[in-house]
Amino acid sequence: MLSRAASIVFGCALSILASTAWAEQPDGEYLDGGSSKVGVILVHGRFGGRGDAKSPVVNPLRIAIHKHLGFHTLSITYPQSGRSRSAADEAGNFPAAYQRLDSAIAFLTKEKGVTQIYVMGHSLGTRITISYLANKSVPDLRGYIGVGIYGGGKCEEGDANPLNTLCNLKTILRNNANFPVIDVVAMSDEKDVHFANGRTILVSPAYRQVRIEDADHLFRRKEDDTVNTVVDWLKQQQNK
Repeated sequence: MLSRAASIVFGCALSILASTAWAEQPDGEYLDGGSSKVGVILVHGRFGGRGDAKSPVVNPLRIAIHKHLGFHTLSITYPQSGRSRSAADEAGNFPAAYQRLDSAIAFLTKEKGVTQIYVMGHSLGTRITISYLANKSVPDLRGYIGVGIYGGGKCEEGDANPLNTLCNLKTILRNNANFPVIDVVAMSDEKDVHFANGRTILVSPAYRQVRIEDADHLFRRKEDDTVNTVVDWLKQQQNK
């Protein structure tokens, strides 16, 4: 049996080990930003592949942000149930997706020394990330990038629907009215436009909505416009 003194030392050692535990890189695609203190976590839509292998939105963004700004970029793969399931069905996987976001943040901050984090989502990835941020305090968070944000509708007091991005964005902004958001809209997608119109009430000096003409929900053939919009916004945030 350990003595009381030995037990204290052993307990302290365990505490130190726990606080310095190695944070494993989550499943996805990572580009190392070297000494940069800025990291961007990206989450693909329903039919993305490993992190971003099949995403025409996430893949060019993660590469361009790393190339032009030198930031760490980590596009994570979230648990999916398959092509036949609806977004509502996929909501059952959100808690597991939240855990991967936790892991991504831990990896960047603990292993890469990142002190400024931006989160980006596309399509269903916006629902996951916005719901996550509405219910989670992220101390190093510096802004949010939403591309093709789906989900909206009426908001009841205390509504905790993970699919209702409008309600969850309201919660985020209620907690911090100056939280920087860029909301990129595909103007050739009727759902994108419909949901975006409902979010115009959020527009402010901190919340910017950018509408890209002739873009479908996957922003095909509008990749350069999307990349330039997001990269320029990130530059502006860093210059503040």
